[in-house]
Amino acid sequence: MPYAPKDSISGDEEMKTIDKSKLQSKYTFWSKGPNDKLNEIKSVDTIAEFWKAYKDLGHPEGVSDGTVFHVFNYGVKPVWEDSSLDKGMHLEMKIYKQ
Repeated sequence: MPYAPKDSISGDEEMKTIDKSKLQSKYTFWSKGPNDKLNEIKSVDTIAEFWKAYKDLGHPEGVSDGTVFHVFNYGVKPVWEDSSLDKGMHLEMKIYKQ
């Protein structure tokens, strides 16, 4: 089953104080479970939208083992075959449950 972010937190007081300035680029959050296809979660172009999307991902304890999250420039899929990644890099962070 594809990852789906938890319910919206738009009413959260903390989110109301975050800067609404534009990011330098637009970004897209993606997820992929161990047996799932790539799933586009949300695209963002302001600081507030970025942190809201990040916070909506939820706590690692609620994420299935093997789920991978990606944040890429808008329009770029997190797949090696995307030609815009020819000279890119890969940064990976793993969080293990105890």
